[in-house]
Amino acid sequence: EGEESTSVLKSLFRLAKIKVWLPYLINQLGSLLYYKQLASSNLTLSVPVCNATAMVFSCITSFFLGERVNQPGRAALGVVLVLLGVQICMYSTYWIGSRSGLPIAHVQLFAHNVHLNLTAADDSTTRYRRCLCATATIITMLSRQVATAGARVGAARGFSVLTATEEFPGLPSTSPGEKKGSVASVTTLPSGLTVVTENASLTSTVSLTFPNAGSSSEGSSEAGAAIASRYLSFKSGSGLSSALIVRNIEDVGATPFSSAGRRGATVGFTAARENAAFIAPLLATECSFEKWDVKEAQQLAAAEAADATSNAQVSLSDQIYAAAYGAQSSMGRSYYTAGASRAAIVAFYERNYILNGAVLAATGIADHEAFLRMVEEEFPSSAPGAAVSEGGAAYMGGEARVAAPSTGYAHVALAFEGPTSVPLMNVMKHCLNNGSAMPFAAPGIIGVYGGSEPSGASFTVDALSNAVGSAPSADIVAQAKAAAKTEALTALDSGSQSLADAMTASVLDSCGFSAKALAESYDAITADEIAKAHAAMLKSKVSLAAVGDITDVPYQATIASRFG
Repeated sequence: EGEESTSVLKSLFRLAKIKVWLPYLINQLGSLLYYKQLASSNLTLSVPVCNATAMVFSCITSFFLGERVNQPGRAALGVVLVLLGVQICMYSTYWIGSRSGLPIAHVQLFAHNVHLNLTAADDSTTRYRRCLCATATIITMLSRQVATAGARVGAARGFSVLTATEEFPGLPSTSPGEKKGSVASVTTLPSGLTVVTENASLTSTVSLTFPNAGSSSEGSSEAGAAIASRYLSFKSGSGLSSALIVRNIEDVGATPFSSAGRRGATVGFTAARENAAFIAPLLATECSFEKWDVKEAQQLAAAEAADATSNAQVSLSDQIYAAAYGAQSSMGRSYYTAGASRAAIVAFYERNYILNGAVLAATGIADHEAFLRMVEEEFPSSAPGAAVSEGGAAYMGGEARVAAPSTGYAHVALAFEGPTSVPLMNVMKHCLNNGSAMPFAAPGIIGVYGGSEPSGASFTVDALSNAVGSAPSADIVAQAKAAAKTEALTALDSGSQSLADAMTASVLDSCGFSAKALAESYDAITADEIAKAHAAMLKSKVSLAAVGDITDVPYQATIASRFG
């Protein structure tokens, strides 16, 4: 029976030239069968898969049905095993694709990389084992190709196959380069406006400071004009309505702000760096004093003044200025005063809100020269007004009391005339911080304050007197220098608005700005300078302010005797 089968196969091989055509026919038959089988399952099979399957058939059939076939039984068994292996391979492909949710069309099988080294001398067990190994190799290759196809399909469906940097190009680098310090530039324009910029801040704060727009510059008939003028910021002017000005600011996501006090007023905004130059000209809008804007400013000023009156800390600050400079002086009058007339507000605003002497500070500005050109083109180009002398008064030293027994608490402050150097003033302030008193400092004035129950007011005054009366030791001076320097440098890294404030203060104090110079100014202070400054402070007349239930608070003359 075996010999007859061999004769038939050889006859067919010779007649049909089976060595050449049978592998091709089996190729096509395998492609059609498996394509139809998988198509019936609503799946598609790409041509590479069909061809790969056919290549496996070609290799096996060419070997087993070749001229060297002399064991037809084993040859037939080998063909069956190979067909079974390919069938397993195809079903595995189908199973992997079904479980992964991937269409089979995305599976690439390169079966020509799988080699079946079978010889006529091999027994059926060897051939079976090698066929199984080949099948396992094919399945492994399929699995790898399915994983690769999964990435491509995921990308086609919108799943991320990119790196975070590629998909989100705006993300900061996780491996940043060497950090560079900010570079500040200062320029004074012909209009008298000083422009100071720095280039390292991630956000931009642009602030315009008018150093003479504080309450110390109010005339005798202009009390309350400074606080009301603050609320005219971003109001109608230069042909623009209040609504349009605010809309332009909010459209770019900027946050406006304004502030004022005894010494100067500031108006500005914080925005993204790319929008800073676009809305900066709105800071120099020439107010048109529309009647509704002025009325609203008067109402807001009255509300703020009422709130300040009910605050003991604010009242204590007002009283210490009144004691130091005199209640009727420009520095001694309270900033929180309501009732300014329209005429007083207009006169005060037009006299003090001018560019001559003002400081425009901007953080996060990459190109200082380009920013300067924008300022020259967009800010008012009229002839500079006359510079306004800084409002102020001579230090006198005195006493101011506000009795309010119902509060059940006594607030007390002692103050002296301070040094003119800002770094020296700040170091002196920290020298007075001994734990029993809270130090404070402002341009021209330095002191301590505290509070207690009414019965302990005299002990509080004793503690305050001891805090300012004893000369600081070398160790205290060293600690105070470190604390003051840290405080000053921390302000530079506390946000763009804090940086802009520090830049403005530096320009007003020394006509320049540099973080390095700022640090060096504190390092240069010596213990001898502190000793001399402390002695000069005590020689000035002490000022006393008391608010609350102050029945047991000693009078200023009694306290002054303690300092000679």
